[in-house]
Amino acid sequence: MRRRAHQKAVKEQDGMGNRLYVGNLSFSTTRETLESAFAAAGEVLEIAMPTDRETGQPRGFAFVTMGSAQAANSAISQLNGALLDGRALKVNEAQERPARGFGGGGGGGGGRGRY
Repeated sequence: MRRRAHQKAVKEQDGMGNRLYVGNLSFSTTRETLESAFAAAGEVLEIAMPTDRETGQPRGFAFVTMGSAQAANSAISQLNGALLDGRALKVNEAQERPARGFGGGGGGGGGRGRY
């Protein structure tokens, strides 16, 4: 929790967060390949590569947390549009996910009138 508070404070200071969204990844891209590419721009603190719950396959995107806002800016300018494993990367600042409410929405309504 302390790390998040620090990251939030850093983001508020300079307007830029350290967490980056990396899209259009090849399904064959590994964490090591990604870390190597981003390490050229600065210190890499964390890499998260979500996978599909059912198949375990990569979902084609990742989140990379850089050591500083300067490193994050450098990574965006160096790697956005760059080729990695044959794919042009999309790199930008990760957006905070809006809080998800509980309760879910509507259900089916009993099946009448669906078809």
